[in-house]
Amino acid sequence: MNWITIALLTISSSLDNFGAGLSYGICGIRIKMRHNALIALIAFLFSYVGIICGGYIAKILPNLLANVTAALLFFIIGLRLVLLTWQQRKRSEQAETEERGGVGEILRSPQKADRNRSGEIELPEAVLLGVALSLNALTNGLGAGILGLSPFWVSFFAALGSFVAVWWGIKLGVKVAAVRIGKWSLGQFSIFLSGAILILIGLKNLL
Repeated sequence: MNWITIALLTISSSLDNFGAGLSYGICGIRIKMRHNALIALIAFLFSYVGIICGGYIAKILPNLLANVTAALLFFIIGLRLVLLTWQQRKRSEQAETEERGGVGEILRSPQKADRNRSGEIELPEAVLLGVALSLNALTNGLGAGILGLSPFWVSFFAALGSFVAVWWGIKLGVKVAAVRIGKWSLGQFSIFLSGAILILIGLKNLL
């Protein structure tokens, strides 16, 4: 079993959730432990389904082609996150005059999951947030499944990483609301780093 790849996948998905947690902490939005656990469970299920599907794809494709497919998949996902961060930074430099909704907007601005502006993520909002954050776990799982990684262990660490990252991100976000890395907020930088790690995983499996 390739524990290095599993560790990198865990770090990548956790950084994504850490960035979301930072956004909540900076905005003063809280997430209860049980709702955070639900988000982690959704991450586990999405990751597991993705890996199982990836395993079926690997059976169809020759070994070399399977590895190339997985590598390209990680590369594309990582590049998407990097580009998403650049777009997010550009939008933050402009005054937004309209409200948007849906999973896509929550991925760009996680704090918008708090739809009723209560200052706390409720159960329906936690489900929506969990789905939004787990879309990457699903696509990461496809690549992991094609590479033949363990469905349970990849999903377990994805869920554990999600829980810890969201919790720690919120705690830290309250304290570092004003911290920036260049023109990026700390949350934006963590998402950028998540994408960069996935690109490295893709390159690692191509070489």
